Parts: sequence; structure tokens; C-alpha cells
Amino acid sequence: MRTDFLLYRHPDDVPIAFQGAAFTLILIIISALSFKTVQLVVPLGWLSLIGVFLWPRWSHAYLTPILIAVLGLISDLLLGRFLGLSSFIFLVFFWLVKPTQREERLSLMRGWLEFAFTSVVILFFSFFIIGRVVDVPVGWLSLSRQILVVLAVFPIIFALRALFRRWIIDPNDVNYQ
Repeated sequence: MRTDFLLYRHPDDVPIAFQGAAFTLILIIISALSFKTVQLVVPLGWLSLIGVFLWPRWSHAYLTPILIAVLGLISDLLLGRFLGLSSFIFLVFFWLVKPTQREERLSLMRGWLEFAFTSVVILFFSFFIIGRVVDVPVGWLSLSRQILVVLAVFPIIFALRALFRRWIIDPNDVNYQ
């Protein structure tokens, strides 16, 4: 039986929204770091998209977009992007994947495929438009590397989030995913 998100409000929807924000903020801070191997720099620029994708299902309906926009501005300031770019990409991404309206829990494979398709389309389309409108050269190779790294890291973050949920949050709460 489908429960419409707008009809049912989880009793802890505000704290759940802040849990999603804290998770995404941690990923933004990690993405501001660049890890260097022997001869290669591992770019983590769009790691925070995973946090937006895995945003808790029953978070507050009106507070969540505000938090996502603020987190996008923080990401822009930390990573030196155009101010508002990450907010725009995060909000469009959140609107397209609609984690607040998922009817069932995400499996790793389904989540990974959905995340991969949506993030690739949004990032390439956004940077194509930015390159045309602002007339700024876009580093397509760098963007491709960032996307590949984020796609490779997605299963690890997905598993860590599941472990955190089992240890800290009630694992029997069927409304929290």
C-alpha cells in the first residue's frame, strides 16, 4: 500500500532532515579534500551528490530544499565554483530523483544505476549549458574523472550509511530509508 508523502508526516521529520544535511555536509567536506596517489590526484568534487541522492525519505517537506540550497552554497564556497551552481544542481538532482517519494528501500544495484544515470545527465547537461551561456571552457576530462570516481565510491558510502543506520538509528523504522 502506497502512503503519499504529503499525507503522512513522520514524527521526527525535522531531525531527519538535519540528519540528511549533516550526512551531505560531511561529504562536502570530504570532497573539498583532494587525495593524491603516487602520480594521480583523485578528484572528489561531486561526492556530495551521493548525500543528496540518499537524502532520508521522510525528511521535512519544506525544510529540505532550503537545507539543500544552503549546502550547495557551502559547497561552492569550499570548492571555488560559481556561487549558486551547486545549489542549482543539487536542487534539480533532488527534484529528479525524488527521495522523499520513494515507495520502497533502495537496493545497492538499483540505487547505483539510478544515481549513475541521473548524475551523469545532470552534470554533463549543466556544464554544457554553462559552457555555452557563460562562454567558459569546461574541462570535460576532469568532469568525467570526477563522475567516475564518485560512481566508484557510491557503493562504499551506501554501505557505510547502512551501517550507521543500523547502529545509530532504529533499524526497524520502516519509514526511514
